[in-house]
Amino acid sequence: MIQVLLADDHHVVRSGIRNELEKHQDIMVLGEARNGTEALSEAKRLQPDVLVLDISMPDITGIEVAKKLLASSGAESQIGILTLSAYCDREYVSSLFAVGVKGYL
Repeated sequence: MIQVLLADDHHVVRSGIRNELEKHQDIMVLGEARNGTEALSEAKRLQPDVLVLDISMPDITGIEVAKKLLASSGAESQIGILTLSAYCDREYVSSLFAVGVKGYL
């Protein structure tokens, strides 16, 4: 079972992703976060396999969330992070992978 945490500041986006993921028997959505601070705390608390992370979020950006999680010494440093963004700039995407995210959509 793949355990997923969703982090996006738009409820409609989180709901849509949750609905699609829950159609698969081998995926379980553990929780949701509305901002960067919640994403950090929920990732540490729930320790999902995958964090689906919006880049443009209030308070702490998704890039900062990814940096903090992946640089930590705890179990959260092993979370596979998939980022969501409307930005398509090559340099921007490269910087995400340099931080250690596993995918970009």
